[in-house]
Amino acid sequence: MTRTVLDTTGLSPDERTSVWEETAALALVTQRFRFPDPERSGALIRVMELGAAQLSAIAYAPLVSYRSARLIRQSDPEFCQLALITSGRQGVEQGGHETLLGPGEMVLYDSSQPFQGRVETDRERSGCVLLQLPRQLMPLSDRVVRPECGAAL
Repeated sequence: MTRTVLDTTGLSPDERTSVWEETAALALVTQRFRFPDPERSGALIRVMELGAAQLSAIAYAPLVSYRSARLIRQSDPEFCQLALITSGRQGVEQGGHETLLGPGEMVLYDSSQPFQGRVETDRERSGCVLLQLPRQLMPLSDRVVRPECGAAL
């Protein structure tokens, strides 16, 4: 069953960033966000639980995000995350790779390693579908997975 976890359109621009950070920490992983244009800020996330995995549909206004080593020490669910970009352009920087992706492209990243992200769009929002898998359920070792993190697949 899919459920909408958050739609920030009903919130004031001043509330959107902090509420989005709190929701992302609960539904995804702890990150920090900055929306370059507070008036256009906003996000929507829908989640479907798949046993130990989770599938999320996310739409957001242009933003910059990061997950630092400090945030990882505070909370690390040890997920591998596979994102399929559905609209707009999204960039990920992790493990020495810096990738800018468009619709139909995918990227893998690791919640246990610092990363930076950015979302760009000419429209109101950009979107992706994100599959989160516990690393212990991955059939591949970290030695195989980590070099691919942050690179377009």
